[in-house]
Amino acid sequence: MSHINYSFILEFQMADELAVAAVEKNGGKFTAAYYDRGAIEAAVNPVDYFLKGNPVRKRLLPPEHLFSYYSSPQSRGYLADKDLYYKYRQKTAKVS
Repeated sequence: MSHINYSFILEFQMADELAVAAVEKNGGKFTAAYYDRGAIEAAVNPVDYFLKGNPVRKRLLPPEHLFSYYSSPQSRGYLADKDLYYKYRQKTAKVS
């Protein structure tokens, strides 16, 4: 039985440590990113969104009670310090 390794990138709103570890141990990259209601609507049905003729707007920042999660390198938050993000990523990938 052959084993094929694929590199992949996953971006979800949240994941637990085991899910992140599984992704990273198999060569993938996980990022936790906050999506406000407007961003979710555009992602779910991009054709309808663009047909409305509205400009693409930036995603909103997470609410205050979630800001620490999305700025944490341990949760692989998209607002985390990138050097610390990669440090935690490498550490998780080495754990067997």
